Amino acid sequence: MSQTQIAYLASRQLMEKVQIRTRLLSFTDKNLLVEGLMLNADSTQVKSLMWMRFTHINLVKQCSHAH
Repeated sequence: MSQTQIAYLASRQLMEKVQIRTRLLSFTDKNLLVEGLMLNADSTQVKSLMWMRFTHINLVKQCSHAH
C-alpha cells in the first residue's frame, strides 16, 4: 500500500453492526485505487470513507514496476 486516506463522518458504537463495501475506482499498469465505505447496518448512513492506493513493487529492484 503506497497511500491511505480515511475520512470519519459519523461515530460508531461499540459492537454496532456495520456494512463494509469496497470498489475499484481506477487502475494503471503500476497502481490500483480502491475505495472503502463503512455504513450502518441498514445502509442509510455513511460512517467512514477510505481510499487506498496500491503500487506494484519489484522486490528484486526495490522500485515500482509495471504489473
